[in-house]
Amino acid sequence: MDSPTGHDQNADQIAYWNGPGGQRWASRQQVQDILLKPVADILLDRARPLAGERVIDQKLALAALEMKESPLTDRETDVLRRFAVGADLPEIAAELFLSYGTVRNYLAAAVTKLGGRNRMDAVQIATKAGWLLSRPTPKRAGSRPPG
Repeated sequence: MDSPTGHDQNADQIAYWNGPGGQRWASRQQVQDILLKPVADILLDRARPLAGERVIDQKLALAALEMKESPLTDRETDVLRRFAVGADLPEIAAELFLSYGTVRNYLAAAVTKLGGRNRMDAVQIATKAGWLLSRPTPKRAGSRPPG
């Protein structure tokens, strides 16, 4: 069947039409999805990354701006991140040069700040919010590369 733009459309395709007439047409053709965006813009959206341009989705950018900041300190985040990947408390303490009790306290603080019921709940809350994404670890003052 012919679309308003003269192209064939199948019921499982997306209709790209800017305006209510296109929406009405797509509805009669039983098109599944309708994007109210000019075809030229869609083609540009696909071509830009191929040309090496940086493209940021508007909805994703808005969601990032509206995202709440993590209530956790950097150290609480580091401890919770290591716990999330399966490290036990003695391992975390050794990796971060902390005592076992300090690691336990950081985890307890994270659970409280995130409103979790337990450590695993805190991990799920922080992961879902994007707060456990890896960050580069800063070098310690006076540290030297191995070798």
